[in-house]
Amino acid sequence: MNHPLLTILIPTIGRIADLTIALEAFIVSIQRNAMDDGQVEIVVADNQSHDATATVVQELSQRVPFVRYHRHETFRTTAEDSILNAIEWCRGDYVWTFGDDDCPLPDAIETVTRVLTERHPEFLLINMNCIQGLHSVLGWVSDSDRFYSRGSEMFKDLGFTGASACISSYCIHRTLLDFEFFKKISNISPVYSVSFFLFCTLFHRNTAVLATPIFHYRINQSDQEFNRISNVYIRQGQLPYSAWHLGLLRLMTFASAYSDIPLSELMEFKESMTAGVGSGQELSRHYVPLREFIAIYIDHELDRPFAEISADRDTILLFLTQFAETYHTLGKPYSKLSDQLIQIRDDIATLAVQPQDGWLNATVKYYRYSIRKRLRWPRIRALTSEIHP
Repeated sequence: MNHPLLTILIPTIGRIADLTIALEAFIVSIQRNAMDDGQVEIVVADNQSHDATATVVQELSQRVPFVRYHRHETFRTTAEDSILNAIEWCRGDYVWTFGDDDCPLPDAIETVTRVLTERHPEFLLINMNCIQGLHSVLGWVSDSDRFYSRGSEMFKDLGFTGASACISSYCIHRTLLDFEFFKKISNISPVYSVSFFLFCTLFHRNTAVLATPIFHYRINQSDQEFNRISNVYIRQGQLPYSAWHLGLLRLMTFASAYSDIPLSELMEFKESMTAGVGSGQELSRHYVPLREFIAIYIDHELDRPFAEISADRDTILLFLTQFAETYHTLGKPYSKLSDQLIQIRDDIATLAVQPQDGWLNATVKYYRYSIRKRLRWPRIRALTSEIHP
């Protein structure tokens, strides 16, 4: 064949031990299925590692011709940035992105190439075994193979995080990877940018879901990652959970305009919330409509003293205005809260108080519990106890 069917693209930085395990497992799978004749290639995109990555992979490529090594000339700030700037090195019709600390199972190559050649999807979502410590394993994506003529239906069924679970789950036709379009979406809000890049790219294209887990995915400590993201927003003068309410709503608004799918319809798409991450307990998932998901994180935001974010009164008034607008956009039953929150905001604006004075936090706390009572918030609070997106 003139060019490979599949490129396995592995972005890496300074994790040669994990990378070596992944590479050896892929090489065994490729050779085991007699696909070392040019049908499959492996491209390692090194993000300026300072360990032995370059030496080890270059030596390996001399022995295994379908393994190739490339190094970014400039540092890439995210794995997504590394991937999209490495597409020019990929020769396959399809690109399967793969995390350097994940590990493929023996039948991975045979399974993926069979679906690609038999069904010709433009995007294949690959299931995984989520491994937490030594105990918890959960097939994340789906319990059955699925095929969609429109990718929007995949997101509707699986949720935005479910349909874009991790980079090792993506196998996409190379021509669909548009770096400039991804940057445009990432500038709206970086968290969830991959999910909405895939949604906007695939909403009208045929997609497939592979239910059989064919790689092990090592779960990161969710609390650590969650806090890292929150702290980034705090340093930017924003609320800690902005990515999961205001940022998410902005991305949904863009996706609605781009796809001509009404925002009210997107609000009904499911979103997954996971319990037990980082606890050593069995993982479990719950699904809620996106409108409820966003409302939950506004509630989480109001659960924190505003003094924690070092915001002045004008900034807090702006946040309350944005929450009011968000409630209005979410529709029933949340839209009725918009006018009430505007009233609270106006009351605060007339008083010369600062967050550290305590009155503001007491007022917001009173408001928060009053609306929970009206909307039966205890049901939502029970659902979201110890749960993170």
